[in-house]
Amino acid sequence: MRAIQWYRIGLLTPINYDKFNSFWIGLEALNSVLEKKLNLKRGFKKIKCDKCTNEITLEVITTAGVKALISERMGDAKVFRRFKKLRVNLMHSTCDLRQINEEANQLIPKIAEILFRAICFALDIQD
Repeated sequence: MRAIQWYRIGLLTPINYDKFNSFWIGLEALNSVLEKKLNLKRGFKKIKCDKCTNEITLEVITTAGVKALISERMGDAKVFRRFKKLRVNLMHSTCDLRQINEEANQLIPKIAEILFRAICFALDIQD
């Protein structure tokens, strides 16, 4: 399971940005499993070709499984929003690195715990 590998990488890396990203990628790797276990339906979007007007249906990939696990099952929608915001700030350099580092320091223990719990949930291991 790739999520376990990302969990190990997150634990072993000394750099906060890499820790957070490793744990987040681990959660994303579990997303489709979480969607199935939580009975979430995938979204689809229809797109028309500008030239031939044929219509195709594309599956919309989201983090709905991760969001449902954190927001609904663990009851912490606020922390999910903080994770998403930090991920955007890290990946797109949208704010000062000192601010990002402070937020990462605060969120790393929580995202590590959530990834561990998500792995347990995916493997049907009780808390």
